[in-house]
Parts: sequence; structure tokens; C-alpha cells
Amino acid sequence: MALKINTKEILADSFRKLTGEMPLESIRVKDITDNCGASRTTFYKHFKDKYDLMNWIFKRDVDVLLNRLPDSKNQYDEMAEIAEYIYRNKEFYSNINHYKAQNSLSDFIVSYASEYLLDKMNKRNPKEKITDDLVFSIKQYVASIAYMLSLWIDGRYQEDPKTFSKKVCDNIPEKLAVYFS
Repeated sequence: MALKINTKEILADSFRKLTGEMPLESIRVKDITDNCGASRTTFYKHFKDKYDLMNWIFKRDVDVLLNRLPDSKNQYDEMAEIAEYIYRNKEFYSNINHYKAQNSLSDFIVSYASEYLLDKMNKRNPKEKITDDLVFSIKQYVASIAYMLSLWIDGRYQEDPKTFSKKVCDNIPEKLAVYFS
């Protein structure tokens, strides 16, 4: 298993380096593998495409961040950790954020965060049924976060990560606030 993770890390490092040199749309799997000396076969053993690799990097890093927080973590602490991480890695996230088509970072954030928040709701209130209305509210809220995060990454908002996170958390819909205090 360690070899798999090391191979994934090597491919991720290669991809990160390339995003600093060319637009995401121009990066080919061949570029990623040539840059680190891996074969395309090796790449496809681990990832479906470059977007799968991009999403793996984000998910892995966010999972590590969230797992470091205490069990009492709240929505603000989580958002602040993620925003601080993105800020520290601004060049990478700025480069991949420019891609707005299918499989974009924003698409992945909506999917990942929706699943994460639904799971969190289920753990806090295992006996309560999650209604379709609540699922819709979560997806709408998460889509707005992804959009605002994209604008923040692009520099349209100049707030520091903590101020940005506070604004995001202060605007959680009432219907959801009871779950994520």
C-alpha cells in the first residue's frame, strides 16, 4: 500500500509543478508522467484522468486538515482550516481554479462538501431522517460556498482566510445552522 501512496504522491507533485508552468487545459497525462519518469500505465492504475488526480490532491489534503481538528470542530474551524490551506497553496489553487468546465475544482468541492455535510448531519442526529428539502438546502449552500471560494481564490475578495471563513459561516441558511453550530 505504501508504494501506491508514494506513486500517487509522485504523480501529484508532478501535476502541481506543471500547473505552475502551463494552464490546466494544456496539461496532458503524458506531460505528468514524463515530468516524473512514470509510465502512462502507472498513471492510469491510480487515476482516471488529470481531473481525478486534481480532485485526489484536494480531497487528500482537506481530509488531513479536517482529521487534525478536535472532535468538537465547528463549521467555522473547518472552513478556516480549508481557507488557510488554500491560501498557503494559492498558486496551485489559482492555476486550477481558472478551469471552469466539467470536472472543475468547483464541481468537486460541491460534491465533496455535500457528502461531507450530509455525513456530519447523520452522525450528529442518526435518528433524524434527512429530507430531500434538506439535501437541496445543503447543495445550494455548498454551491454558493464553491462559487465564493472561486472568487476569493481569483482575488476578487481580498479578505484574509479567517475573515473570508467567518463571512461564509455567518451566511449559513437558518435551516442548516442548527446542524452546524
